[in-house]
Amino acid sequence: MTKFSVAEGVFVDLIFDIPSSNRQISLSPLIIMKISLSILTGITVSCLQLVVTLPVNSQANNRASVDSTVCLQTGRYVTFAQSPILGGNHGTSNSLPDILNNQRVHEHIFLCSNRRIVGNVGFNASSQRFSYSTTELNRGIDNQRGRLNFRPINDKRYDDNIIRNVLGSPLVNGNICRIQRDGTYLYLVNNCQGFTARVREQYWRTIFVGIWQAPFPDNQYRMRVTWNYSTNRYEGVLVRQGQTSQNVGFSIGEICWTAILEGVNGSSEQMTENQAWRTGSNGISTGFEWRIGQINLSSSTATTLVTTTATFRRVR
Repeated sequence: MTKFSVAEGVFVDLIFDIPSSNRQISLSPLIIMKISLSILTGITVSCLQLVVTLPVNSQANNRASVDSTVCLQTGRYVTFAQSPILGGNHGTSNSLPDILNNQRVHEHIFLCSNRRIVGNVGFNASSQRFSYSTTELNRGIDNQRGRLNFRPINDKRYDDNIIRNVLGSPLVNGNICRIQRDGTYLYLVNNCQGFTARVREQYWRTIFVGIWQAPFPDNQYRMRVTWNYSTNRYEGVLVRQGQTSQNVGFSIGEICWTAILEGVNGSSEQMTENQAWRTGSNGISTGFEWRIGQINLSSSTATTLVTTTATFRRVR
């Protein structure tokens, strides 16, 4: 067994065992039947290792093709991408199989840097995290699934530091009674798509934790945002008054903002916010209401929180 780190010191806590044998075999009808049984029932045929040998052009061209279809944007970021398996096609966003995380695709996490893959991690039928080797990326071929034909599931740029922290967090595991770290792989209920969905869900529960400042010149109040696992939402507590917030009667320690993750169903990600509004003067409130809005998850980052009414700046 050969051990290697994922890539260039990124995700360095994720080490995988990769078989060093050729793994080329011929398929008998019995093995084909076993593969079908594994797909339908989630029973892993652990002794079966398969490589599909396809015609290969220059490695440089293949690697450029893989990089160019996965890392579509400049800079350093993480993307989630899918490659068809079992005769399937690239997934359809918001379709029922997408919502159920049960499309005929393998979904994988890639770290991109200046339009090149520099790290990757996924979840396989052996109930293990794994990564594609440099050789597989250069050849454009997965030794077990065939040609690498990945496409990002959306255009979001996920922060690589937060993703790395999430991948090391036990909260991504879900059921703590499961024996293995990420649970036992089952085709219909705990597959590669379910794994990546849990990573994204925990990502959105983490990214906005901190202290944020409002952008208004006359009302630069600050709120401390935490994720409340009991209420399953973000809660923003007022920690510094702005001129206007104090004038209309807000109090330090008051919950002034909440946000709910509507669900990471397949490739769909939405977050709804509620902002507290008061009317009044001289520190006395005469009216109060919650106003509903949306978090712009495509524009928000680890340092910028973009909502319907304002763009908050992280100060801590």
